[in-house]
Amino acid sequence: MKTRQKEILCWYCYYKAYEDRVRNIRTMDKIDDKSARTLVYNEIKLLLPDVTDVNLRKITFRAKRVYILLEGIGIDKISQVSYSASAISSLKDIQIQNIISDFSKTTTIVTSCIDIY
Repeated sequence: MKTRQKEILCWYCYYKAYEDRVRNIRTMDKIDDKSARTLVYNEIKLLLPDVTDVNLRKITFRAKRVYILLEGIGIDKISQVSYSASAISSLKDIQIQNIISDFSKTTTIVTSCIDIY
């Protein structure tokens, strides 16, 4: 379980760093989002020359799904995630949103129960 959580955290951190870098480039260079993303991909490709452009985009897309889920439920709740990073990355957007919504409802119910006692 700890290995899964560590892997999920790595995917989360990758996408967060990617988005932060895109934001920094857009701000510093005053360029559009697509151009900034292309520049970041080029920076990553220098570090990972054996990864094809298609595979890098797939990796980033999968990491984005993990990132969205953890942002939605809270990074501090990673210990409650029982799925692998691969399983999370294969979810559809609506499924991720449903999990986030369900998680929020569960957290609210538990908090309300604690407040009663």
